[in-house]
Amino acid sequence: PPSWDRTFSLPPIPGVLNARDLVVEVTGAASGQTAVRVDAQVSWQPPRPALDRVPSAAHVVTITRLPGLDRHTGRLPAPVTITDLAVVRRLAALVDSLQLSTIGPGASCPAAFGAGIRLTFLAMAGGRPLAVAQGPAACGTVEFSVGGKLQPSLQLTESFIPQVLKLAGLHWTIR
Repeated sequence: PPSWDRTFSLPPIPGVLNARDLVVEVTGAASGQTAVRVDAQVSWQPPRPALDRVPSAAHVVTITRLPGLDRHTGRLPAPVTITDLAVVRRLAALVDSLQLSTIGPGASCPAAFGAGIRLTFLAMAGGRPLAVAQGPAACGTVEFSVGGKLQPSLQLTESFIPQVLKLAGLHWTIR
């Protein structure tokens, strides 16, 4: 009293529908009547274009720790270049597994003030970047470019940076 609401949810469909909810609200209205409102709330996951991936020609990756606003962290570690093709492929697969961000362009989000990482994928050491993934960026995203062309932002997961560090055998602290 004076109103009632209930949410009914279906499980997400991974990679397609992130949330599927039906919200029912009931309240008293004038003259003893009852008002009912029903809202469907569905968020979908847009598919990631096939060309929005780390190119298979990537045989090297350089991982760079990026500074945060806290300048009291001391010296940053030097970038690390990995040429072990199995590790490079696993890191590329990790980047390729990130979903497109569903945050629209021009959204008002807080900036990312913490430290981050940049993965630069190359065909050979010293070559031109084939793809670059960098995060966290604003709104909890990863900025991604292929062949120097900025692609739509990817959604950062909590496990992304720890997985990168583990696969690369790095013991950096990133906050």
